[in-house]
Order: sequence, then C-alpha cells, then structure tokens
Amino acid sequence: METVLAGGEVPNGSALVGDKRYSSGMIRAWCEAHGLVAVIPRFRTQPVDDALDRQRYRTRNVIEWLIGRLKPFSRIATRYEKHSDIYLAILTLVAIWC
Repeated sequence: METVLAGGEVPNGSALVGDKRYSSGMIRAWCEAHGLVAVIPRFRTQPVDDALDRQRYRTRNVIEWLIGRLKPFSRIATRYEKHSDIYLAILTLVAIWC
C-alpha cells in the first residue's frame, strides 16, 4: 500500500479521501507523516471520528461516478495506446460522448 501512496508529489494541506476500507491506522499515520488530512470515516468498531469533513467526503462520489461511466470503454481501462497524447485524445472523446 505504501508504494501506491508514495506514487507522486503531495501538495501540503491536501487531503486523502477514501471510504471505510481505508481507515487503517497505517494509512492515517502515513497521511499525518506527509502533511495530509485523512478524510476517511471509521468503522463502527473504531473510535468515533468527529473531525470528519463531511462536505469534503461527499466529493469522493464524483470520482467514483466518473470511473463508473468510463468502465464500459475497455480501451481506456486497459490503456491500449502506447503514447500518452493518443490516450488523452481518446479519453477526451469518451468524456464528450458520456
């Protein structure tokens, strides 16, 4: 999991928004160490998190809906194109189509 999280530069003051399955202590500690705000609700068995920014958490759905709309286009999911400019062009066409 650390490999996925360490994939790029993280602007200071940013947030990591995730659902309950990402509420482990390791992920929260990684966020704290890198200056991120963890916007992740907790499981019922974990302590209550009153500091959860619900407005920011709702934005997570926008990304999930986008991915759900792009899934039927397997060319994007599997990334057949080798050049990033062609991939971006096809992604733009699909975004216009949807």
